[in-house]
Amino acid sequence: MIMLTGVCLMVKESAAGRGVEVSMRDEVNLSARVDASGIQRCVLNLVANAVDACAEKGKGKVEIAYRKTGDKFAEICVSDDGPGMSQEVQAKLCQPFFSTKGSKGTGLGLSVTRKIIEEHGGRLAVKSVPGGGTTFTVCLPRLSKYTPVGRVAASTCLSPALPAPVPIAANV
Repeated sequence: MIMLTGVCLMVKESAAGRGVEVSMRDEVNLSARVDASGIQRCVLNLVANAVDACAEKGKGKVEIAYRKTGDKFAEICVSDDGPGMSQEVQAKLCQPFFSTKGSKGTGLGLSVTRKIIEEHGGRLAVKSVPGGGTTFTVCLPRLSKYTPVGRVAASTCLSPALPAPVPIAANV
C-alpha cells in the first residue's frame, strides 16, 4: 500500500508554518503493485510543489486523495488552490531543468516524477487554470498477480466521471 498518510504527516507542520493546510482524503484503501517508496516520493514532490505554489499567496489548501477508477486503475490526486498555471507553463512542466521557482528549484522534480510513474505503467496528468488552482493526477495500474506488466492501456487510465486532465507532454 502506498503510504499517502505518511506524506501528509511529513509536510503538514512545515506547510502550516507557511499558511498552507494539507489534508488527506482516503476514499478507498487500495493497493497497487508498485515500488511504494518510489511512488511515495513522487507524491511528496507533487505535494511540496503544491505547498510552494500556495505559499506564494500566503495561504492555501492542498488535498491528497486516493481513489479507485474501475477495476484496473487507481488515482492519486494532489490538488491545491494556488495561483494555477498557464497552458504554456503546463506544456514545459516535465522538461528537465524547467522551473517556475527561479533559483529555488532545479527543474528536475517533475521530470523525475513522471519518469518513475511511467516506469510503473502509469501516467501523470495536470489540470490547471490560472487563478484557479492545480490538480496533478497520478494514474497507476492495479494489477493482479496474473496480469503481465506492460499490458496497461494509458488511454483508459483516467476516471470517466472526472474532467480529463491534460497529460503532460513527453520531452521531444
